[in-house]
Amino acid sequence: MKSNLKRLLSIALAIILIAGLVSLVATAGPNDPTVTYDASENKFTFANADAYDGETNPDLFKNLKDLYPGDEVTEEITVAVKNVGRGDTVNLYLEADFDESQNPNAHDHNGDYQLLNTAKENPAEGQILLSVTSGNSTYSGTLDDRTGDNRILLGSFSKNGETTLTVTISIPITAGEEIMGKVAKVGWKFTAEVNEKVYPPPSPPSLNTDEHYAYIIGDPDGRVRPADNITRAEVATIFFRLLTDESRTLYWSTTNPYSDVSRGSWYNNAISTLSNAGIINGYTDGTFRPEKQITRAEFATMAIRFFNNAEIGSETFPDIKGHWAEQNILKAANTGIIKGYSDGTFRPDQYITRAEAITIVNRVLGRYPDKAHLHEDMVTPPDNTDTGKWYYAQVQEAANSHEYRMVAEGGTTYEVWESIQPTPNWTALQKAWASANS
Repeated sequence: MKSNLKRLLSIALAIILIAGLVSLVATAGPNDPTVTYDASENKFTFANADAYDGETNPDLFKNLKDLYPGDEVTEEITVAVKNVGRGDTVNLYLEADFDESQNPNAHDHNGDYQLLNTAKENPAEGQILLSVTSGNSTYSGTLDDRTGDNRILLGSFSKNGETTLTVTISIPITAGEEIMGKVAKVGWKFTAEVNEKVYPPPSPPSLNTDEHYAYIIGDPDGRVRPADNITRAEVATIFFRLLTDESRTLYWSTTNPYSDVSRGSWYNNAISTLSNAGIINGYTDGTFRPEKQITRAEFATMAIRFFNNAEIGSETFPDIKGHWAEQNILKAANTGIIKGYSDGTFRPDQYITRAEAITIVNRVLGRYPDKAHLHEDMVTPPDNTDTGKWYYAQVQEAANSHEYRMVAEGGTTYEVWESIQPTPNWTALQKAWASANS
């Protein structure tokens, strides 16, 4: 994820600091001042704003000047973004900027401004306070040029749009005791920070097909529930774990376009990274539905995206004609990673079981477990003890890290397990990946 910081000084305002008490409140109107950021041209434009002091800088905040200690002034403006790139996110900020050149005739106004921010024994009592309310969210901070901690978020835009903001500036009345007769000149800057989506190159991300790590972690009691269904978030997490370190680093992301995948969710990094890699996507309403059970068509589509230039073969299924995933299902069948049922159907909209998903993942990875050539020291989940089940060896493959050798015999390829290895601590590894890549 690239971050381009783009700045434009938009307004120069005076704050006259003389002891007194006046309260002003601005009301919104149909012609509210508007600032628009054009992401394609990296340019701000302004509407419904006159030039300030006869200069070219627009005066959006008509009431935020000539203020006294004890004043609290509120103004409403509109901020908008247009030409947002596909997948990009634009964050708009407002920040205070003390610039001596804005008022070269003011007496020691730099010292006056700093005095305002250090008044009294408690510096907070003298600081200019700024808050911005957008919808139900309020962001606030102090206008302190010394620390640079004076940037207030106005809004985050992943598509073209606008929002009305309530901007409030206040000066504690206690500040007047320290700055009698002083004048400070404060400017405002609008800042646009563009986070550009990195689109994947033509080749898909790579999976680790060399080490046979365990990638299924059972419940606290050890069960893996092979007959149960599996969710979209769980599938994304499996593939995320199985990425090569190089691919995980290349496509690493902690942000995504989905309204229902928050930054703090346990599956965020997996979904964000695989979405950035082009392996997964969401629904037309902007959701990903991470807790939704995944269908056989969705799983086949996700799995085939790890194959470069997969082609459609001769095999088909009678129940996929016209289905949205028809092409991907046919490609997956041609590569050999999926198979139909004994009646010839594929059943694309049926939820896939965990055992079916594990089997497909093993095929994608080129793993060929054979129940006659496993290892005596392996872990056997309590709900996978029946060696007669079709999925027995497939689940064992997913639940055990192992060293192996591959054998090709009589037209059949299978693994011979040589030793059992420790299961990776995926939680600790994810923290390490986040630390290394964020």
